[in-house]
Formats: sequence, structure tokens, C-alpha cells
Amino acid sequence: MGFVDFKITIWERIYIDDDKIDMVVDKIKSGEVASSDDMYTQFEERVAIHNEVMYDTGEQMTLDENGGNSTIEVYNGNHDDVYTNAVK
Repeated sequence: MGFVDFKITIWERIYIDDDKIDMVVDKIKSGEVASSDDMYTQFEERVAIHNEVMYDTGEQMTLDENGGNSTIEVYNGNHDDVYTNAVK
């Protein structure tokens, strides 16, 4: 069975206590925190309480947003790629 993959963007939410917000903002501004993973590794004390992937925020990614790399890929039943919209 073949399939089509579509590349999307989606938001992830990290919950933090109100008293930690300024510290988190400072680390984001300094570049120390640039991803959700950083929220669990860049602080001496625990600031991230829990996270959720916000599936209802998914949006199709454009070729420009993906640096010309494919955002649509079609595969046959052998998982061979038969089409990609990548800029060549």
C-alpha cells in the first residue's frame, strides 16, 4: 500500500509556574532556550511542569519555509519514493 506524507508545522505548549516566567524569557532572549527540549535541560531547577502537543494548530508547511526541501512525498507499496515536490 502506498502513501503520501505532508510536512506540517505544529505548536507545542510547555506549562511553567508564574514565578519562573521572567527566568524563562531571559533564557529565550539569550538563545539558551530555542526548543521545547531546552526547557528540560537548560535550567538548574525544574521549570517545565508538563507539555502538550497542540494538534489542532497543525498547518501545511510551504517549500520556502522548509528551505526548498520537500513538503509532499509520495511512496509506493515498497516504500520507494515516486514523487517529491522538492526544489531541485
